[in-house]
Amino acid sequence: MQTQSSSFDWEEYIELAKQLQQNPIPNALYHTALYRAIVSRAYYGAFMYSRRRAERIMGAFSGVNIHEQVIDYYSNSESKNHRKAGTFLKVLKDKRVECDYFDHLTEDPKRMADISIKLADTIINLIL
Repeated sequence: MQTQSSSFDWEEYIELAKQLQQNPIPNALYHTALYRAIVSRAYYGAFMYSRRRAERIMGAFSGVNIHEQVIDYYSNSESKNHRKAGTFLKVLKDKRVECDYFDHLTEDPKRMADISIKLADTIINLIL
């Protein structure tokens, strides 16, 4: 059990997404919901990891558009890898928003989940 003073490891969301992908719930009725949840966890794992890394350098983000601020921070970086991470984070955010808010998806849900996990891993590796 985690104590209040210990910090959450946001990469655990990405690992959870991988576990859900590798060991899906057997009931086929829930597969679309499962894939949508995988996309969401992959995004939040990558987003929060990216946010915390950036905050160590430039201080805390504030305001109502923190997601865009983090994406802009990386997208406008002098580092080529950070700019790529910003681009991928934006793509992943768009997938997450689609999965969380829209009734109909523009892609196959399983494919979205697979791509989202790959994007999350790539983002982490680009900003290390």
